[in-house]
Amino acid sequence: MTQTDRTSRERIAEAAFELISARGMAGVTMSAIAAGAGVARQTLYNHFEDVEGIVLWAVDQYEAAGMEQLRQIVAATEGPAAQLEQLVRFSVAVAGHGGQGIALETGMSPAAQQRMNDHKMVTRGLIAELLQAGVDDQSFREDLDVPIAAALIQSMLGSAGNIVERPEELARVATELVRAVLGSVR
Repeated sequence: MTQTDRTSRERIAEAAFELISARGMAGVTMSAIAAGAGVARQTLYNHFEDVEGIVLWAVDQYEAAGMEQLRQIVAATEGPAAQLEQLVRFSVAVAGHGGQGIALETGMSPAAQQRMNDHKMVTRGLIAELLQAGVDDQSFREDLDVPIAAALIQSMLGSAGNIVERPEELARVATELVRAVLGSVR
């Protein structure tokens, strides 16, 4: 993919998310996205088949970049508790800056919903890895049910963006979530 193609796709995805945020998935058309992105409809169709395709491409790009950044942060941190704290803080920061997204799965095909869920499972897998490492090195409770704890932590992280109303609240929400998460596993 050329840089021009990537830039066009990014503009298209940005326009799509702005419209979805304002109108919901059902209220967005390819024509409206083309107008919002400042591209011809044919250009839009050269890149994407439908609105769902735009959303999936953008989510794939966003999730891949975010997961890479998160893995780097975790790798640069020593110990499962500190790594889990960094994961929580990163997730709250992303959610607090609009990264929590819109309820995109609503109205999407079952295959697209599964693809969105696959992204969530990658994050849950990383949480589970950190929890198991903490159990193994005895920094977390030995009776910790890692799969259940990972699912619960992921659920709390997914809700964090709903709590943050102003950017200045990010640090406080992150600190309280870190306390809740670490308190539950120690």
